[in-house]
Amino acid sequence: MILSLVRDTFTPTETLGRLYIDHAYCCDTLEPPVAANARHPKGCIPQGWYRVSVTHSPHFGRLLPILHMVPGFEGIRIHAGNNRDHTEGCILVGERAEHAMLLYSSKSAEQRITDQLLKKQREHEQIYIDISDADMTSAVLLPGCRSLQTASERVGNRSTEQIQSDSVYVHDSVYIRIRADTVYLERWHTRWREKERVRTDTITETVTETETIEVPYVPVFYKYCTAFAVLVVIAGVVRIVYRLSPRLPL
Repeated sequence: MILSLVRDTFTPTETLGRLYIDHAYCCDTLEPPVAANARHPKGCIPQGWYRVSVTHSPHFGRLLPILHMVPGFEGIRIHAGNNRDHTEGCILVGERAEHAMLLYSSKSAEQRITDQLLKKQREHEQIYIDISDADMTSAVLLPGCRSLQTASERVGNRSTEQIQSDSVYVHDSVYIRIRADTVYLERWHTRWREKERVRTDTITETVTETETIEVPYVPVFYKYCTAFAVLVVIAGVVRIVYRLSPRLPL
């Protein structure tokens, strides 16, 4: 499963964007600003690809998605929130309010995303999020892909049993015989004791599987080249229109 967060609105106090799950629009997002300020000394998390999993958050007391290996940050989660005061770097989700830097319907958006990711996680499917700034021109003109190597671990338990048996057999007999007047005295005593001990050993086996997947990627160099080419085309169109337009008399 691939999540895509496209940041499209930047202000000195927050960053707004849109979250897509497998290329389908899911909800809007709110993060700290790109540049650090007094409220958010680190700003928002860097652009890039991050692995995502659903774990229990001790701070919030519930299951929430968490981003792994974020440079300079720890405990970055996707959770509910309405404004910039509700995040220290995490990604807030909800529906964007018109004419205001706020999110509403945040609780339902968090629950919906957590349920989708938890279902995929239980199916042992890898989950990743791609965070980038809006650059639709580069995405359309220069699409590409790159290889991303992922590793997953599968843990299994195997039990072995050893049965040890100890047995004790005691047989006592007494036999007396007198020949004159024959007297026979026989006594038999048999004692049997058996002891069984079962020993169980549990062996834990960890298997690491590595998989290489292709993910969409646009190199930064191509982005700048595309932006420059677009500016050149716009400048050429403006020049042609200027030349073809009738000159106004002085």
